[in-house]
Amino acid sequence: MKKAHGTHLKSIYPIGIKRALIPFEHNGKWGYFDQEGNVVVRPLYDDADAFSEGLAGVRISDFWGYINEEGSVVVTPEYHFVGPYVKGQSIVKNSKGYFLIDQSGVQIKTITGDFEIDEPIEQAASHGEWIKIQHEERFGYINFSGNIVIPPQYVESGTFSNGLAWVKSDHGRYSFIDSSGTTTIGLPDHIIPDSFSEGMAAVRDIHSLKSGFIDTNGQLIIAINLSNPDSFSEGLTTVIINNGKMGYIDLQGHFVIEGAYDEALPFINGTALVSIGDKSGFIDKNGDLVVPMQQFDYIDVQSYFLNSSVVLVMQDGKYKYINRHNGKTIFEIQ
Repeated sequence: MKKAHGTHLKSIYPIGIKRALIPFEHNGKWGYFDQEGNVVVRPLYDDADAFSEGLAGVRISDFWGYINEEGSVVVTPEYHFVGPYVKGQSIVKNSKGYFLIDQSGVQIKTITGDFEIDEPIEQAASHGEWIKIQHEERFGYINFSGNIVIPPQYVESGTFSNGLAWVKSDHGRYSFIDSSGTTTIGLPDHIIPDSFSEGMAAVRDIHSLKSGFIDTNGQLIIAINLSNPDSFSEGLTTVIINNGKMGYIDLQGHFVIEGAYDEALPFINGTALVSIGDKSGFIDKNGDLVVPMQQFDYIDVQSYFLNSSVVLVMQDGKYKYINRHNGKTIFEIQ
C-alpha cells in the first residue's frame, strides 16, 4: 500500500482505459469487484492484473496465468510474466524465454532475440504501439507480435505515445522518433523531453529548469516558463506556481484551477486528488470539492490511476474502497 502523496506518482496501468472489473486485495489475496462494489471474482489469487479483452493475469504462488470475468482459469499459471491481450494474443515469459499465446493459452510463436522487455506492456497496449526493450544497455522496440521493429540502439528512450517516442543518442541529444524509427522532431542539446500525452509533450530547459509543451509537430505550444508540469490527463495538467502551490492548466497553458494545493494528482475519471496540509479531497474540473477535505492514512496509487469510480483508501485504521465522485464507501475490507 502506498500513500498517494507526491506530484509525479505513476502507475503500471495506463490512464484512460475504462475498467469493468476492478482488482482488490483482501487478507493478502486478490479478487475483482464491479463498479458498484459487488464481488464478482472472490479473492483467491496472490496477485492480479487488470482485465484486457475479457481476460486478466493472475498469480498463484510463483506463476502467472489468466482467468475470465467469471473467475475461471483459462490459461494455466505457468509463466513468470504475462502481459495484456491485444488483438487476441499476449506476450508471456517462462524460463525458456518470451512467447506469444492465444486466448486459450496455446503458444503460437516463440519470440526470438536477446533482449528484455523494459516497460509494463499495459502502457504500450493502451496506445497500440511499440513495446520498449533493452539489450546491453541499449534500448529499442518490438511490436505486439514480438518482432523487433527498432533495434536496441539508444542510450535512453521513452514510451511510444501519439505515434512518437523520445530517444537519446550516444551524443547526448534528445529527439522524437516515429514507429519506423525515423527522427521526426529534433531538440536542442539543452532540452530534455517527456513522453507525449493527449498530443502534448513536456520539454525542460536544463539551464532555467523550466518546462513548456510541444505538439506532435514539434511546435512550442506552451512557453517554457512552467515549474514541474505533469503529463496531460483529461485535458489538464498540474503545475507549481511561485508560492510553491499547485494548480491546473489546460492544453493552451491557461490556468483553469488556480494554485491552492500542496499536492495534486492528475484528473482520472473526471476528478483529481488534492491535498492541503494533512488533509486530502477530490475536486472536479471546475475546482469544486466533490469529496470534502479529510485525513486519510493511505490512498492506494494503483487504484487511483485505474480509470474507475473507486479508490482504495485507509482511514481510521480500516481499508475501504470509496467512490471518487462523492466519497461514499463502496466496499469495506473487514
